[in-house]
Amino acid sequence: MTRMGIDSPPRPEPNSPTSAESSRECDAVPHAARLLFLDDDPRRTRSFLEINPHAVAVSTAEACVSRLEDPWDEVHLDHDLGGEVYVDSGRSDCGMEVVRWIVSRPAGQFHDTLFVIHTHNVKAAGVMCRALREHGLAVVYRPFGINVDEWIEELAASEPECPTPALRLRSWPERLAAIVRRVAGWSSRRRSGELPPEG
Repeated sequence: MTRMGIDSPPRPEPNSPTSAESSRECDAVPHAARLLFLDDDPRRTRSFLEINPHAVAVSTAEACVSRLEDPWDEVHLDHDLGGEVYVDSGRSDCGMEVVRWIVSRPAGQFHDTLFVIHTHNVKAAGVMCRALREHGLAVVYRPFGINVDEWIEELAASEPECPTPALRLRSWPERLAAIVRRVAGWSSRRRSGELPPEG
């Protein structure tokens, strides 16, 4: 789930008698998360900004790269831009170009950044996630507007029961679930801390 921005309460005037005490309390309250959101779809951008009003939204790979010199808590990346779908990842006007720029930099620059790949282009998402992971960066795949775990559970529930567990494991929802979970790199058990993150 995406972190929402939270405003810290206003700080008291420096000469106020409770200034030091209030300052300590304010420092304990999290500041608005620094979120960068790349997507060319105005509806997705509007939806994201409604939940994260402090986020910075950009719609091109070039604009995204220009903002990456700043520190970010989360960087949300789409792949297919410019109103196109299933574009070649070798193009310079797609989310993969942003990933190429990121992995050309020292990984330490993004040590505290979580990368969220939200494209519906699963193949491109896999390439983006793998490149970021191999560079030692934290990345998750969350297709925009889709809860992957719920989607997989619905697919599995819609499949009629097979007579034996061996056959059940070969059903298309289970195969699809395995592929999606592998690309995504996380599951609800991993998010809750029951499983260690994949390497």
